[in-house]
Amino acid sequence: MGQADRGVEIATGRRRTDGHVRVALFTHDLLALTVEENGERAPTLLLTYAQADELQRALANLLPQLARTETTPEIDPQTAWAGRERRTSGELR
Repeated sequence: MGQADRGVEIATGRRRTDGHVRVALFTHDLLALTVEENGERAPTLLLTYAQADELQRALANLLPQLARTETTPEIDPQTAWAGRERRTSGELR
């Protein structure tokens, strides 16, 4: 996770090059949420304080349900993912 002057950037995915999420102040009353993957960017979402607060509560409720065991280590965005691509293996069809 990297900290910018008025925001935070978080690497996403299993590999360093998968993408990132950036959360930053847009104006004094709006928070900007930007998602990028492989140089492609989704439209930036602007959240009010109430919406950002609701997102925080949703994450707090969902995170404990996220599967994480001793065999699921912390994702280190600086290392390459050693797994295989499920979307190209035919496993998802």
